[in-house]
Amino acid sequence: MTLIAYDTPLHPAPALYTGTSTSNLVPFPFPVSIDGHAYAVEWDSTAIGVWGAKIKRETLPLVRQQADNSNTPGEQSISPEQLWRRSQDTWLYGEGQTYLDRATSEIRRYHDGYGIDPWNPWQLTLLNDTALTYASSNSNLQCVNTGTYIYIIDGTTVKYSSDMATWTTVTGITGTPVSIDTDGGNIYIAAGTNGIYSGTVGSSSVTNFVTGTVTLVRFTKDRLMAAGGGKLYNIISSGSLPTPLLDLSGRSYSWVDITGALTEIYAAGFSGDKSTIYRTQILADGTALAVPTVAAELPDGEIARSLGSYLGYVLIGTDKGVRFCQVNSDGSLTLGGIITTDAPVYCFEPQDRFVWYGLSNYDGGNSFLGRMDLTTFNATLVPAYAADIAAYSQGTVRSVITFNNKRYFTVDGYGLVGELSTPVASGSFVSGVIAYGISDPKIAMFLDIKHEPLQGTITAGIVANKSDQNVEVTDANTLGTSSIQGSVSPQFPFPCGQLQGENFQVVLTLKPDASGNRPILTRWVLRSFPTPVRTTNWNVPLMIYPTITLAEKDWAMVTSDELNFLFDLWQTQKVVTLQVADESYQVVLYDYQWLPESIDIYGHPRGMFYAQLKEIVG
Repeated sequence: MTLIAYDTPLHPAPALYTGTSTSNLVPFPFPVSIDGHAYAVEWDSTAIGVWGAKIKRETLPLVRQQADNSNTPGEQSISPEQLWRRSQDTWLYGEGQTYLDRATSEIRRYHDGYGIDPWNPWQLTLLNDTALTYASSNSNLQCVNTGTYIYIIDGTTVKYSSDMATWTTVTGITGTPVSIDTDGGNIYIAAGTNGIYSGTVGSSSVTNFVTGTVTLVRFTKDRLMAAGGGKLYNIISSGSLPTPLLDLSGRSYSWVDITGALTEIYAAGFSGDKSTIYRTQILADGTALAVPTVAAELPDGEIARSLGSYLGYVLIGTDKGVRFCQVNSDGSLTLGGIITTDAPVYCFEPQDRFVWYGLSNYDGGNSFLGRMDLTTFNATLVPAYAADIAAYSQGTVRSVITFNNKRYFTVDGYGLVGELSTPVASGSFVSGVIAYGISDPKIAMFLDIKHEPLQGTITAGIVANKSDQNVEVTDANTLGTSSIQGSVSPQFPFPCGQLQGENFQVVLTLKPDASGNRPILTRWVLRSFPTPVRTTNWNVPLMIYPTITLAEKDWAMVTSDELNFLFDLWQTQKVVTLQVADESYQVVLYDYQWLPESIDIYGHPRGMFYAQLKEIVG
């Protein structure tokens, strides 16, 4: 109903509200309306006592009050009324995490890195650099470590070296070598239809050991294993190939690798888009191996390319990445989740608590090794991992070894790459996406870094709203560089230029000094100010009286109907229009106080209705 003028004050006019959301009686003569219902308000603050004052608009707090009930004070203890913080001071859980601060995120993990070493607690530093130690344009490069020598397959030849400077060619091979392994005292070379060649480690010649077609040779669990033409063999003597342990040639099956773990020997292969891992073990009399049975199957379309084993576990390299597997009591394998890669994984090399693996064609110009830490897991049977040392050329990484406590790996079309003792010229770090738990905009204010007494430099940058998450160092807004040698931090936090965005990523670049000393980062902290759409409360003392005099006119309302209207707005929480003078706002009546004074002879109550309205802002 719309308030209208009346001639006889004791006989109010009938309701005339039309349901419109605004009233043409506002701003004159009435100051406010709610959903088209015009009202007079009480301007005298003393008239409404403890319930309030005149019309009042007040802001709502940005953050709720909270208490930290944890036993150990920390970042969660800082008042949210200050700048909001996100920080990292250890990176042991490796890379591969897109979001840093979601509910399921691991705070000790980051998004991406190049040339950085995260594997020591409470520090981030630089990896060793690499150098090309043996150049080759061939595409079948494989190497093996005999303890004293490195042997390498290079095209139609096999060579070996003890110092990476002088290489001796192995003679006596007919055909093209395709696979190589060692038992420590002898070298075994598979040469396709020409069988297996063998010779003493360090000898410059080999002789034919086994005749027949062999495309894969491995020595594991004191057994010489071989495969070719879909057949799997255990070689126990020289001469012709023995009866196969398993013949899958009728399925056009291809064997790709063999390894041993605990009491089992595992062999992987594929036919079409299906890959299986078979297992066999030494019979009780020790004379032969049991007939292989299936230990695990990969998901359809995921093709096995390599096997590795370490500390009783099995690793599978596939076209899609790496799987870490548990060996069960019956010899079967439980597959872990996949660590995805952009290219097939052809090799593994375990040492200490780590396993290195090939990362072929990793980025626009390089190939890498990846590294897994078997003491830290991001999920069941999914170790922490990160990109490791790099070769400065793209190609397939087919083998990796440890020689003199340094990693060496082959890159097709490039050669044998060896790890140096000096650091990379530059390493970069990209954090996960920081959203502070809300999707609203924020303003990045300061980035603070700490480090060990500085050697070299650390440059800090920040990226906002990188939607595809493929952040490059060149995408970052550079904030500043910590370069004062011996300092433990810049003199002041780096201002972020009030960069605005829904999310941010921290980008750090580490460089050694001229003597090859490495900077060691120990912490970074990003402090930002959230800027969600702010809203307000309206407190409006409405005069609910049968008659109101405004602009020298008497106006009437049916107060019981009006109260029912307001009560209904509170009950339904309907969004309606609040008019205040010439402005309009979308509001809900979320609370009220009804302060009746009396009821007239017609049964209509009168008094003050204190409306508490929350503004709704998109």
